[in-house]
Amino acid sequence: MKLTDFSVLTFDVYGTLIDWESGMIACLRPLIDQVSWLDRNDILEAHAHYEATAQRWTTRHAAELAIFNYINGFYNARRKHSALGWKSPVAFEKKAA
Repeated sequence: MKLTDFSVLTFDVYGTLIDWESGMIACLRPLIDQVSWLDRNDILEAHAHYEATAQRWTTRHAAELAIFNYINGFYNARRKHSALGWKSPVAFEKKAA
């Protein structure tokens, strides 16, 4: 695997209770090892810069739609909750039905 094999790299991670930075670095380790001048801080700074520029919305409607999609697409559907026995709300409701 070579870094030049990719035109885009994306990560869909959340760091609420986990060390997402180490997870991202671990996933990129095969590529990082091929680039001697690239270190952990360089990668995290580049990610922070890209994330900040990529998540700008031009209208209030676009921002509201992104929030709606996050809540209904991830938070309610897949996020595991300790109060539900570490099940997602959708899985908990299916089991209860």
